[in-house]
Amino acid sequence: MVDPTLLIGIPLFMAFLIPSIAIGWKNSARYLAGATILSNLIISALVFIEAMNNPIVSVLGGWQPPYGIVFIVGPLGSMLALLISSISMLTWFYLPPHIKEGNETKFYMLFVLLMAGATGMVLTGDLFNLFVFMEITSIASFSLLAYSRGKDEKEAIEATIKYMIIGSISSAFFLIGIALLYGVTGTLNMADLAARIPQANHNVVILSVVMIITALGIEAEMFPLNGWTPDAYTGASHPVSVMFASVVVKAGFFALIRVIFLVYSGASEALQILLIFGLFTLFVGESSALRQTDLKRMLAYSSIGQMGLLLVAFSLGNQTALVGGLYAMLNHAIAKGLLFMAAGSFILAIGTRDIRALDGMGKRMPITSVLFTIGAFSIMGLPFFGGFISKIVIISGSMEAGSIGTLIAILILSASLIELVYFLRVVHRIWMKEPAKYTNLKEPSFTVTFPMMILGAFVFLMGVYPQVFFRVLVPAAQELLRAMGGA
Repeated sequence: MVDPTLLIGIPLFMAFLIPSIAIGWKNSARYLAGATILSNLIISALVFIEAMNNPIVSVLGGWQPPYGIVFIVGPLGSMLALLISSISMLTWFYLPPHIKEGNETKFYMLFVLLMAGATGMVLTGDLFNLFVFMEITSIASFSLLAYSRGKDEKEAIEATIKYMIIGSISSAFFLIGIALLYGVTGTLNMADLAARIPQANHNVVILSVVMIITALGIEAEMFPLNGWTPDAYTGASHPVSVMFASVVVKAGFFALIRVIFLVYSGASEALQILLIFGLFTLFVGESSALRQTDLKRMLAYSSIGQMGLLLVAFSLGNQTALVGGLYAMLNHAIAKGLLFMAAGSFILAIGTRDIRALDGMGKRMPITSVLFTIGAFSIMGLPFFGGFISKIVIISGSMEAGSIGTLIAILILSASLIELVYFLRVVHRIWMKEPAKYTNLKEPSFTVTFPMMILGAFVFLMGVYPQVFFRVLVPAAQELLRAMGGA
């Protein structure tokens, strides 16, 4: 059996080792980080294969739960651990042109630390260690956000301060929430909490729900707790924007869903909160994206809208909607990572984030333009792309919820129309407008386009061969339903 704790232990060890080795070997940081990420990719693939057959329970130090630290890895957690290491590996290829010179060692150290924290968030079996891994992820995120290039440095620092303040509020709320739970149950092990909460003081439990949903809602970009998102995505260097959209926010969202379904056993009050705030998040994100002229800011608001769709899907609580939500989560991680990579290549080439500057880029940078278009088509939910399958399944799941489900389906389709408008506006400029008067524009190097090609291929595969992904996502949805006593 492969021990899943290696997925946290190796990158944590290497994060401290990288700066030490870099003192004597100047260019070692990139290669050491790459080797670390590759090892995590291999281990997470082996863990995923094993966890699909039998869930893995790993106990640290011989201390049995509920007292010791435990990692519980089922189909869903192992899938997300594999996703995190895969996105990290592809982003590693994409990194070099986007890192400010002189900061490579610190950047790669923090990058590895971010991967370790996010992986820990999706694997840990107790709330206190979830808090610890949230802090590791947040500290790495704050620090990486502050690393920007040239004229964007001031913007990055401002975004970092805002993110730090809001992130600190999230940490405080989460810590208070788990303290309340510990006070009435005497445990923080998730499985043990699920058994003890029904006998605990109801008012304290409700207060803890509010605290924890607020804290994790900040991490998952839930309205109105997502004020940090547009500035963070815009101010961050392009690879960090990819990691935020595809890794950090997904880890926070999964933590939110896991706590609600496992710890609170799918409490109806919590699911109702998710539905209401999910719909607000969906429409605020999509309508805000429609008004943007800044490419990265548009993608940031689009991400908020997509997270709203995920919240709605999971709030429905039936297997069809959960499978659709998981499909959408996977598609969003891949397609939005692709979009931020392509956007970063455009911006690095033309020196501006203004959407109007993309006129005719299809003729100047055709490979990047095709890949951006593939990502946009998938997020829009057009046929033959992953987003189409996910939206169809979510709408089918909403129809199973009765009359309210019909209204939800209509609202999802309405939000998708808004999404269609602002993405087609960008795609039209790229392919249909006369080229802007830029000179010496060329495609980025193969190491930059390679990860985009991989992501583009997966987006297409998700739309053409959905049954391959359903083999993983259906057991993952059933895992959540079992946790809430629904299967």
